[in-house]
Amino acid sequence: MLGTKPLFLQGFCLFLAVFLQNEYFFIFYTLLNAIFYTANNISYSALTSLITKNPNERVQMGTFRFIGSTIGTAVVSNYALVLVDKFGGGAVGWKWTAVVFAVIGLVINTFSVFSVKELPEEELNEGRTLEQVPAEKIGLVETLKTLLANKYFDMLAILYVLFYMMMGISMGAAVYYFLYNCGDANWFGKMVTASSVGSIAGLVVAPWLVQKFKSIRTVNLGAFLLNFVIRVVFLVLAIKFKAPALVIAFGFVAVTMCTCGGTFNALVSEASNYTFYKTGKRLDGSMYSCTSFGMKVGGGLGSAISGWLLAASHYDATALVQSAECSRMLTFMFAGVPLIITAIIVFIYYKMDVEKVNRQLREEQTA
Repeated sequence: MLGTKPLFLQGFCLFLAVFLQNEYFFIFYTLLNAIFYTANNISYSALTSLITKNPNERVQMGTFRFIGSTIGTAVVSNYALVLVDKFGGGAVGWKWTAVVFAVIGLVINTFSVFSVKELPEEELNEGRTLEQVPAEKIGLVETLKTLLANKYFDMLAILYVLFYMMMGISMGAAVYYFLYNCGDANWFGKMVTASSVGSIAGLVVAPWLVQKFKSIRTVNLGAFLLNFVIRVVFLVLAIKFKAPALVIAFGFVAVTMCTCGGTFNALVSEASNYTFYKTGKRLDGSMYSCTSFGMKVGGGLGSAISGWLLAASHYDATALVQSAECSRMLTFMFAGVPLIITAIIVFIYYKMDVEKVNRQLREEQTA
């Protein structure tokens, strides 16, 4: 079953990382996050394609996943320090807090793995006999060639890179923006709270919108067009240092942006189906590598670009007040960069006609 081995290896490494020290901690922490988490996440995401063929159910799965992620993040953010204090504080407190979260995560993930069932091969292959589906294993080089030849896979990878790069730059600058430009870093926490509420509200509505318009592309294109308009207003407010209004506006930013998270796995499933219709090869697991690739590359680029931009504006970490040049750069990173990237995302979604193309391919192959 997809995800079972990476799941237990991930949990095992987390326990070892908690109790071992120094270089052993580094080794097992790297194994946990760079290898086993990636393997678990890709196989877990691929289940979207393998346990249902219904597009609406795939969107619902993505929606519930990201609602759970948002709630889980909020719980950890609010109660981690409380648990650390309960366990005596310091290194000991952090160790036992990690153990508590590890046990909870392992139990929940194990339940997820064993409570789902993949569809039979005949249903996944949409009526094709085993003789009509290539049985040989596909090598790494051929897999990469097949993935890159799928323009929708390329679009989705770029979308994920852009999304995490945008988050890395804007959210990385947010604390500094509120601290130096608005005089109070506490506005950042309020903005995150508004974002969480907005995200959950948008995620709840997303499946209904997809079912109503019968198109993920239409919903996401409309949502990000509206997101672009809100970000224009957000930029104006950021230039004027209107912190309370920015917090409210960011809640609306989250509402219109969260359809991407709720529908992304369903779009990857459509891209995987496109490869199957064109080549007869099923690459569901490999197809979801675009999410991990985008997360790591986008996050890395976001962090690097943030450092470059701050250095270019002569940011001084020891100064209580930053220069006017640095203040403008923080505003640009916080509100200007997301506006530019959102415009690019809108263009990509305009080209994302994979659902329409798949319907045409299905009709041609069943005619």
